[in-house]
Amino acid sequence: AVSGTALVAASVIVTAILVPVITALYARRFGHVPESRTEPEAVEMHH
Repeated sequence: AVSGTALVAASVIVTAILVPVITALYARRFGHVPESRTEPEAVEMHH
C-alpha cells in the first residue's frame, strides 16, 4: 500500500507540473487559428 501511495503521489505531482506546460506550448503553437464569424457585420446586414 505504501508503494501505491508513493506512485499516486508522484503521478499527481508530475501531472500538476507537466499539464500547464504542455497546455501553454500547445496554445502557443495552435492558438492562432482565425475564428469563424457567426454574426454578420452591420455592412452586410443593410443591403
